Amino acid sequence: MGDTGYDNGSIFKKIKFIYPGLDLAIINIGSCHLNSLFHTYNINSEKSVKILQDCGALQALGIHWVHFC
Repeated sequence: MGDTGYDNGSIFKKIKFIYPGLDLAIINIGSCHLNSLFHTYNINSEKSVKILQDCGALQALGIHWVHFC
């Protein structure tokens, strides 16, 4: 299990190059607040759309994992 941060988006553009023609991107959406402590490690809905565009998938499914210790 891991978190998804956008950073500069290069990894998602690389996915489009390596795997062209993706049908579905399952995108881990975390904190919805940009001022959140975890905004570097999680993406909000706006960044998830950017990831969809960068990786070139036709559709996206947003998902959030909750981990309790």
